[in-house]
Amino acid sequence: MTKRNNKGFSLIELLVVAAIVIVATAVAGGAATSAYHARSYKAAKTVDGMIAQSKVNALSGTKNCLIITFDSSSNCYKCGLHTIEYNSETGEYYDSAEAYEEQEIGNNHLHIICGEVDILSGGKIRLEFNMDTGRIKSLKTGAGGNTTVLGPGVTDTVADIDFNFYTNRTIRIYKSTGEHEFL
Repeated sequence: MTKRNNKGFSLIELLVVAAIVIVATAVAGGAATSAYHARSYKAAKTVDGMIAQSKVNALSGTKNCLIITFDSSSNCYKCGLHTIEYNSETGEYYDSAEAYEEQEIGNNHLHIICGEVDILSGGKIRLEFNMDTGRIKSLKTGAGGNTTVLGPGVTDTVADIDFNFYTNRTIRIYKSTGEHEFL
C-alpha cells in the first residue's frame, strides 16, 4: 500500500505568502503614485522653461508669445512659442499659426488651469512679454485667449498656472517684473 500525504499549507506558510503579497502591492502602488507626481512636475517644469525662453526672446528683440492649448486630435497639451507678425494691409499684429518651438506636455488626464479657465475644455493660455522691460505685456486665457488675467487694465499683480494630475504644481507669474517661479 502507498502512503498518502494529505498535508495542506500551514498557517505560517499562508501568513508569509499574504505578507509578500501585501508588500508587493504597497511597492507597486507607491511606484504608480510617484509616476503621477512626476507627470505634473514634468509638465510644469517644461512650461516654466518655455516661459523663461519667451522672456529672453522678447528682451533680445524677437516679438513672440507663449501659447498653451489642448489638441483634441492628438489628445495632448501643447506649449509653443509663436512669432508675432504684422499685417501691413490691416495694420494689426497676429500670432503665427505654427510655433517655432513646441513641446507636448501631457495628455487629457492632466488639467492646466489659469484663472477660471481649464485649458482641457477648449481654451488656451497666451503669454506675451514687453520687449523693452521684460514685464508682462499680457496673460490671456479662454477660448481664443480673450480674457486678460494680467496686463493692461487688470489690477491683479500675480497669476497662477496650475498643473493638476493627482498632485498640484504651480507657476506663479508676477505682472510688474515678469518674473515667474515654480511652486
